[in-house]
Amino acid sequence: MVGTLFQTLFNIVDTFFAGKISPEGLSALSKSFPIYFIIVATSIGVTVARYCIDRKQYW
Repeated sequence: MVGTLFQTLFNIVDTFFAGKISPEGLSALSKSFPIYFIIVATSIGVTVARYCIDRKQYW
């Protein structure tokens, strides 16, 4: 939960500074966010699935 909070804060600050540089920088962030989100969601899903599989082996 704390990690998610810091990641969100990082994204907000990153968006703020990219917007100050140029509109194109802000556009690049908005276009790359879905790809980033898919990568993060997939890695979280794999981590949770791996944890569940490991726990099931010991039951």
